[in-house]
Amino acid sequence: MHDVDYDQRSALHLAVCECREEAVKYLLNNHFCNKDATDRWNRTALADAEWHSNERGENYDSVKLLLNNYKNGTRKKNKSENFRGKSAAEIIHAAKTGDINTLRRLRKEGVDMDLSNSAGRTALHAAAQNGIEKVVKFLIDECAVSPFVRWVQKRPIDYIPNNGNAVNNGIRTKLGKYMEDLLNAELIPEEKPDKQTQIVRLLNCASRGNIKRMRAFKEADYDMTLCDYDYRTALHIAVSDNQEHIVDFLLGECKLHMDAQTKVDRWNDTPLTIAREPGNEDIYKVFLKHCPQLVDTENDEYRTYELLTAGAKGDIKLLERLYKKNVNMNLRDYDGRTALHLAAAENRSEAVKFLLSEAKVESSIPDRENRRPYDETTNDDIKNLLKNNTENINTVYKEPSNSRETVFKVIDAASIGQLHKLQDRFLYFSMDSCDYLKNTPLHVAAAKAKLKDVQYLLEEKKVSPFVRNSFWKTPMQLVEEKIEYWKTKEAMDKKFEVQKRSSRNTSRQQDFQEVKKVLETAIFESQQETVEADDNFGKHVSDEAKIFMFLNKAYRGDLKAIKRFLVTDKTLLEKCNYDKRTALHLAVAEGHKELVTFIMKKLDDDKINKTDRWGITPEHEALRNGREDMINLFKKTEKQSELTLSSSNIHSLPNNENIINDVPFST
Repeated sequence: MHDVDYDQRSALHLAVCECREEAVKYLLNNHFCNKDATDRWNRTALADAEWHSNERGENYDSVKLLLNNYKNGTRKKNKSENFRGKSAAEIIHAAKTGDINTLRRLRKEGVDMDLSNSAGRTALHAAAQNGIEKVVKFLIDECAVSPFVRWVQKRPIDYIPNNGNAVNNGIRTKLGKYMEDLLNAELIPEEKPDKQTQIVRLLNCASRGNIKRMRAFKEADYDMTLCDYDYRTALHIAVSDNQEHIVDFLLGECKLHMDAQTKVDRWNDTPLTIAREPGNEDIYKVFLKHCPQLVDTENDEYRTYELLTAGAKGDIKLLERLYKKNVNMNLRDYDGRTALHLAAAENRSEAVKFLLSEAKVESSIPDRENRRPYDETTNDDIKNLLKNNTENINTVYKEPSNSRETVFKVIDAASIGQLHKLQDRFLYFSMDSCDYLKNTPLHVAAAKAKLKDVQYLLEEKKVSPFVRNSFWKTPMQLVEEKIEYWKTKEAMDKKFEVQKRSSRNTSRQQDFQEVKKVLETAIFESQQETVEADDNFGKHVSDEAKIFMFLNKAYRGDLKAIKRFLVTDKTLLEKCNYDKRTALHLAVAEGHKELVTFIMKKLDDDKINKTDRWGITPEHEALRNGREDMINLFKKTEKQSELTLSSSNIHSLPNNENIINDVPFST
């Protein structure tokens, strides 16, 4: 009765979630479950009840009362209590000590030799880590356990000591070959069981990374989209447990692209939203491989400008040229807009046909405001074209562009403090480029306290210290979080007299303080009135391209670059792009308060609240984001602007929705 599943969910968690009052009473009164036990996400049963009550508006008062009044008592002693946990502990201990006889006995008794403890450790982890060769051979050759289970994000092969020992080398070789054989194993036919058995097998094997059985399930015509009581699918589980080869199999061979983006679990998470969480970078790369529509704004801003402008103008020749150059035709701008959005909005039917039929672009990519190309057009023929192409089954994965691959190399170099030593290698690369989580090299170098790389990026490459990642964090905010963390840790170490392991003269807190000083200097200099002109800005490009580049800087909050560009062309603040969006629209939408303040001081009151293609003003952006500091900037203008939205503006928005209730776009 104390058993938990692959997500550490107990019977009490589920009874509470479904508001089964009698079941909750039974479990608590018999002390079968600990009400404070947590699942994978550190949620207790009470937290589940609170979530359902708040998010779904359902009445969970009765079960909350039971949980709040219950005091953990003495549990009933019986032979079956927590069988799973006890068995896992027994086989792990036997594997660690090399007790092969106990392992054979337990296997004969029917114990699952793949069992793991609450942290994810298996018998194979224990044997590999302690160099018990005979146990590793037994678990592989006789028990066929999975070598892909992760314990603290590492598989058994990752725990083998790298000390040159012949036994350890032998274990590493055997495990490596075993893993390779499983990835390329021939299918063993299985009969298709009932639906409930399919669910149990699919989700357990996805959690353990058992690719051999997953392929067998597919061959036996299992429904690979089945979900459990929490609406979690095998894809949810594989993503959560960092089983990248299972994710690759489900997205590639099983073609679960739509499920990745639409299947929501009990907490409204899709496999894609889980893949975007920190720590899941390798998993997210698998999504990029199979779901090209997920690719975010590329790093070559001029190529993005060319593509989107060609879509807006219906320039078929330019679209063809870009397509033949293998340009990603789904490139998006700072508002998440694609060439198809613009071609549809401007009713360029021939351009829409080319993008759909020749370039095979995705027709369902949303922009910042969740608008699809279909929502943009007023042309019935284009609407029919888009309606018939809502899911382009011919879309294929294209290898990342050189600039995309370079991003990962640059960010990796920044993470180990080597970027400043590779200046010549990345001489012409834009250092304000970002990865799929919108982390720039400066974010990474600052978060790792790589002082020389931070100095190089700010002082030589002139990157913006204001840029935000997908979690709306600037490099300075990341550094301040690290300072607080190390301050607390160093205080605790001192309190408990933890011996200092490192011979370094400076503490980690001091390292981050040095980085903070450099960032503060860069921010201060950006706020100074006197700046030099950027002689390279806008050279050999059209006025439209200059506007695009200018708005890209506003999107990144690059105050210093904005000032340099204005020295070259003072009219840029009043100019707009193909969607009638201004620099102020972008600065407000991205929450760059310093830049918004600067722009509003430069503009006359009657030029502040220009409307874009959809009748949205910068003030509307501030109201939608709900940030008081930003809203107050508009209240302070001499001419009180429209803080109450007019009905004409409301009705001009897609689906007639009040923009205050819209959710801000994020990538």
